[in-house]
Amino acid sequence: MGPQIPITLDLQVDVIEPAGPGDVISLEGTVLKRGRSVLVCETLLRRVNSSAVLAIAHTTFMASPDPRHVFPDGFRPRVPDPVGHLPVPFAERVGCTVVEPGTAEVARRTGGLNAAGAIQGGVIALAAEEAAFSLAGDAGYHESLGIRYLRPFSVGPARAVARPRGRVCQVRLHDIGTGKLGAVATIRSRPLL
Repeated sequence: MGPQIPITLDLQVDVIEPAGPGDVISLEGTVLKRGRSVLVCETLLRRVNSSAVLAIAHTTFMASPDPRHVFPDGFRPRVPDPVGHLPVPFAERVGCTVVEPGTAEVARRTGGLNAAGAIQGGVIALAAEEAAFSLAGDAGYHESLGIRYLRPFSVGPARAVARPRGRVCQVRLHDIGTGKLGAVATIRSRPLL
């Protein structure tokens, strides 16, 4: 897609078996479709030294339509080497907070931005998850997450508001700085057995 910056259109994650505390997870990504303007990827998540798949993720990217969103000549995003456990929980690391039950926010700040300068899609998905988790009365996990990105979160903060509908939470995510709806998500939860 280069030199144009890819932006996330959607993300779908289906958990087959939840990972446990201390599990080391490997990810295997595959490009399923590479077109001029759309890229579709599949990622399989496994425990290290196991062939059993824990989760499957599908992501669709498109080339940014903004002509200013181009990578500098020769730029290739670097994939960091695994470094072990995060020193703090991911939500804390990116500044995601639960404002009240059913509502989570994440600020637009360095370290959580995509190449176009908007809040990164994974951080937006985290806000949706945190909003849904804050409504859960019992221990469990998210069995599936589907998120559709409608526009960039270019000002922030991003606010996720979850509304329970049985085992599914419907989540709306707004860029508070622009007042616009930026993403919608559904999250299906399951209690731990």
